[in-house]
Amino acid sequence: MDFACHQIKLPYISHMLENLKKLSHGTLIYGIGHILTRSLAFLLLPLYTNVFTPEELGIVTLVLAFLAVMNLFFIYGFDSAFLRFYITEKKNDEKKIILATCYLTVLFTSIVFSSIIYFGSNDISEMVLGEKAHANLIRLAPFILSFDALSLIPLLLLRAQNRSTLFIVIKIVAVVINLGLNVIFVLWMNLGIVGVFYAQAISSLVLFVITLLVVAPYFKFTYAYRWLKEMLSFGLPYLPTTFAVILMELIDRYFLLQWRGAAEVGIYGAGYRLAMIMALLVAGFRFAWHPFFLSVAEQENIKKLFARVLTYFLLTCALFFLFFDFYIDNLVHVQVGGKTLFAQPFWESTSIVPLIMLAYVMFGVYAIFVAGIHITKKTKFLPFITFCGAATNILGNWLLIPTWGMIGAAWATFISYTVMTSALYFVAQKYYPIEFEFQRIVKLVIIVLLIFMINLNLPLSLLLRFVLLCCLPVLLFLFRFWQPEELKFLRHLKALFIIRMNRSI
Repeated sequence: MDFACHQIKLPYISHMLENLKKLSHGTLIYGIGHILTRSLAFLLLPLYTNVFTPEELGIVTLVLAFLAVMNLFFIYGFDSAFLRFYITEKKNDEKKIILATCYLTVLFTSIVFSSIIYFGSNDISEMVLGEKAHANLIRLAPFILSFDALSLIPLLLLRAQNRSTLFIVIKIVAVVINLGLNVIFVLWMNLGIVGVFYAQAISSLVLFVITLLVVAPYFKFTYAYRWLKEMLSFGLPYLPTTFAVILMELIDRYFLLQWRGAAEVGIYGAGYRLAMIMALLVAGFRFAWHPFFLSVAEQENIKKLFARVLTYFLLTCALFFLFFDFYIDNLVHVQVGGKTLFAQPFWESTSIVPLIMLAYVMFGVYAIFVAGIHITKKTKFLPFITFCGAATNILGNWLLIPTWGMIGAAWATFISYTVMTSALYFVAQKYYPIEFEFQRIVKLVIIVLLIFMINLNLPLSLLLRFVLLCCLPVLLFLFRFWQPEELKFLRHLKALFIIRMNRSI
C-alpha cells in the first residue's frame, strides 16, 4: 500500500496506516490459508447434499462437530501459548527449546487422548450419535485428531516466522488432497459417510508428514520444564474454556437430535456451513490479529489503533453480511449438470444463515476484545467468561428448540456469543481500557439493519439488491460515519487511482 501516506497531513495517520497495512496483509495471507482449508465446507456441500440424505448428513455433522471440539482438547491452549512465548522470546536457542517442549508435550498427550477415544469408541459413539452403529467413525477420530494437533505447531511456527508463502502452499496441498479423496471415496467408490472420514484421516496424515519436514530444521531434541510450566500456566485456562466451547459447539446439535431428529441436524449443519463465508473472514482476521497485537502492544497510541481496528472489522463484516444475505437463496438454487447446488431437501437451511453469520461476527469482536486479556496476562478470567456464553447457549437451546427447531438453535447461538463477548468487554476494559468508537459503530449497525429489513420485506430483483447494497457507503456518508482523515485518505486513493488509470491508457 504505497500511497505516500506522508503527504496526508494528519496526526499519526502514517504510523496507523503502516500498522493497518501489516494487519491487513496478515489477514489476507493467513485468511487465504484458512479459507483454503475451510472452503472444503463450501466445495463439498453440493456433493454431500446431493449424495447424502439429511439424516446421513446429520451424522456427518455430529462427528465433525465432535472432531472440532476434541481438537481443542488435543491442543489445550498450547497454540496461543506457543505464539505468545515464541514471538516474544529474543534468543534463537530458547526459541528452539520452546518449540521442542511444545511439540513433544503435544505428541505425548495426543497418544494418551487417542488411546482413550479409540478404545472407548463404542461408548463415545452412543453418547455423541445416540447409537453404537457408527463406532467405526469414532475409531477414525484419534488418527485425524493426532495428526492435526501435531501439524498445528509447525504451522504456528510458519506464522510466527511470517513464512506466508510456504504456509499457503501447505494449505493448498492439504485441501486438494482432501477434496480429491472425498470425490473418490464418496462419489466414485460409494463408501457413504465413512468415506468422508477416510478422506480426512489420509489428508491429515499427509499434512503431518509435510509439517515434519518444516519443523525438522528448527527442532532441537530437548525439553525444558521451565518452559512447560510457563506454557501450561498460560494455556491451561483454556481447558475449562474448551469445555464451555464444547457445550456451545455441540449442545444445539444434541438438542436438535433429541427433539427434531438427525434430519434436522443435517439441514442445520448445511446452513451452518453456508454461513462459513463469515467464519472464513473472521478466522483469517483472527489468524493475523493474535501475533499482530502481541508484536505492537508496546507502541505508543496503540489503543487508538485497536479501537479503529474494531470499527473497520465491523465495516468489512457488514459488507460481507449484506452481500451474502442478499444472494444466498439464489446461490443454493443454481443448477449445475441438471442438479441444483443444494438438493431440494436442504433449501430451508438458508433461513439460519444470517443469525449464524452474526454469531461469527460477535466471535470476531471477541477476538479483538481479548487482546487486552492477553497483553495483561489475565487469561484466568477466560473460563468464567466462556461459561457465561455456554450457560446462555444451553438455556437458549432448551427454551427455543422445542418450539422453533433449528431457527431457535441459531438464535441461541447468536445470543450466547453476544453474551460472551459482552462479558469479555467489561473484564478487558477493567485491566486494559480502550476507547472504542461506539458512536460510529451504532451508526453502522442502524444502517445495516435498515438495508437488511428493506431486502427482507420487499421482493427485490437481483439488480435492485445490488443497488441497495451500493447505498451502504452513501448512507454512511449521510450519517457522518466517516472521519475527516478517512475522507481525505479516500480522496487521496481516488486521485491515485485516476492517475494510474490515465497512465495505463
